[in-house]
Order: sequence, then structure tokens, then C-alpha cells
Amino acid sequence: FFFFFFLEQVKELENQGFSFEGAEASLELMLRRAVDGYRPPFELLDFNVSTDNKRVMYEDGGNEVIPQNRSVTMATVKLALLGPPGMEETCPRKVCLEVAEGNGPVDAVNAALERALHPIYPPLRKVSLVDYKVRILDNESKTKATSC
Repeated sequence: FFFFFFLEQVKELENQGFSFEGAEASLELMLRRAVDGYRPPFELLDFNVSTDNKRVMYEDGGNEVIPQNRSVTMATVKLALLGPPGMEETCPRKVCLEVAEGNGPVDAVNAALERALHPIYPPLRKVSLVDYKVRILDNESKTKATSC
């Protein structure tokens, strides 16, 4: 019964335009979440990403101004860190707010998540984002299209 339910969920998502080819980690996470007693390691409460054009950079405590013209992306993430399973008593829910800059929105969000999660989940230091894909499913909408 469980496998049938899971397969139906995948089919429904694929009918909505999601693609799981080459996305084994996404399928594994879906399976883990479907198991009784699953407890997420954290909850995303809020996030913000902005890209700006930095025209100057301040060095030496703000005394020296260096002209430049580059894009900078900053991400802010607010998480509820839940701690490892079985450690609810010694590691209760903690809200964490982190900010990081990166080379584009994915890099900035990844850096902010790493800042928030690495202290409580040290094994994640060995994990890195090596490949990702953003697909536009609705070519008719052009820049207003949503992605998965």
C-alpha cells in the first residue's frame, strides 16, 4: 500500500510538470518524509534573496573606498532548528537567522543554509551542492513563469 501511494504521488507531481529523472535525492527525501515518525531536521520559516549592484567597496574599516561595479546577491534564511532525532530534551527547537552573500541566488541561499545548519549538523560539512537545474515549465508566460 505504501509503495502504491508513493508512486501515485510521484505520478501526480510529474503531471504537474515536475521531473524526477536524475533527481534521486528528491525521491529519497519524499520517501523519508512518508515514513511514520519522520521528524524534519529543520523547518524553513522565512527567506529573502536580493541582488544589487555594488558600486563601491569599503576597506580598512570604512576609511578607504574602492570603486567597482559588480552584482552581489544576498540571502537571508530563518530556520527552526529541531536537532537530531531522540535529542528533543537536550536540543530543543531553536530559531536561527543567517545572512550570506553568494554568486547568484542559489549560491547565496546555500551559503546561508550552511551557516545555519553546520553548527548543529556537522556531518553536513561533507555535503556540497554540485548540480542543480531550474526548468521553466510554462514558456508562454516568459519572465512571469514559475519553476519547480
